[in-house]
Amino acid sequence: MEKEKKTTEEPKLEDIIAELKVMGVQLKDAFKTTVESEKAKKLRAQVADGFDTLTDAFDKFIKDAKSGQLEKDIKKGLCDSIKAINEKLKQYSEAKKEEEGEE
Repeated sequence: MEKEKKTTEEPKLEDIIAELKVMGVQLKDAFKTTVESEKAKKLRAQVADGFDTLTDAFDKFIKDAKSGQLEKDIKKGLCDSIKAINEKLKQYSEAKKEEEGEE
């Protein structure tokens, strides 16, 4: 008879609240993991784009050096590449600061 009583016993309010708290923590963790994962993918793509820009600039630099327009193209290509890298580094730093602020 005691076994039947335990299975049909109504849950206490404290038990329900405790389970809701656990569920809240698990939902928060799942959401945070998903968001961070998407941020990481976007950030990696942005950094890769920055390196592609740098690679393109170096290729152009080599071609210009061979064609004789070295000085003019060096200045422009180098400046553009540095700006692109600085922008990607700024985005990376801001994303990291946001992540640290969330923790």
